[in-house]
Amino acid sequence: MESSKVISTDKPTVVIEVKASLLMNLFSAITAAFSIILMGIQLEKISRDEPTLYVEYFTLRVIGIMLVFTIPQFIISIYISAFACKAICNKNSTVVNVD
Repeated sequence: MESSKVISTDKPTVVIEVKASLLMNLFSAITAAFSIILMGIQLEKISRDEPTLYVEYFTLRVIGIMLVFTIPQFIISIYISAFACKAICNKNSTVVNVD
C-alpha cells in the first residue's frame, strides 16, 4: 500500500470548465432577468383589464407559478457565477498531500 497520495488537478482543463460554467450561469441569469421583466409586463397588461375569461385567470396563474420558479433561478445563477468567479480569480492554488 502506498502511504502518501498526491491529489492534483489538471489546471488548464479545470479552468476551462469553470470558465464555461461561469458563462453558462451568466447566460442563465440574464435570461432569467429578461423573463422576469417580460412576465411582469404581461401580468401588468392582463391585470390592467379586468380578467373575465377563465383563460385569462389561467394565464395569470401560470405566469405567477413561472415567476415563483424564475426568481430563485435568477438568484441561484448569480450565486453560482460569483462562486465560479472566485474560483477562477484565486491564483494561490496548492497541491494537497494526503497521508
